[in-house]
Amino acid sequence: MNHLTKEIGMYLYKNQPECFSAIAKERRAEASYDIAGISDALSVFIVSPDRVFIGRAGGEVVIADATDPQNVIRLGDYSTGGDINDMYVRDYLLFLATSEPNEEFQAIDISTIADPVFHSSLNFPQSATGIDYKDNLIYVTLRSNDALRIITSNNL
Repeated sequence: MNHLTKEIGMYLYKNQPECFSAIAKERRAEASYDIAGISDALSVFIVSPDRVFIGRAGGEVVIADATDPQNVIRLGDYSTGGDINDMYVRDYLLFLATSEPNEEFQAIDISTIADPVFHSSLNFPQSATGIDYKDNLIYVTLRSNDALRIITSNNL
């Protein structure tokens, strides 16, 4: 255990390093899911354990059922041309923040999980890096001085 980790543990566990050490030793991954190919996973959005969306470099979204962490099942996928930097799901739409030129923001119809289809897109000056949703507004961050875009349903 390095010095900083020990200090954090001492603070969190009121100077009882044995508590932190025991917890640190017990931390391990519950399960893992290998996705074929060489692209890294860049983002994840969890609707529920049976609907997990994994965004990858190279433009692939994998939709999986992780109800049983030891037996993750691929339900569907969708491909774009750019990295999937972030995503958000609302009702039947999957919103993507991508590096795809001319389609940095994409909305995908996921009403049929096994076969998602393109719904709409918007062109931004740079790659979309983050995305969130609140009160029927979509907030998208960009890799540029024009750092924030706010999208309404009128834009889709």
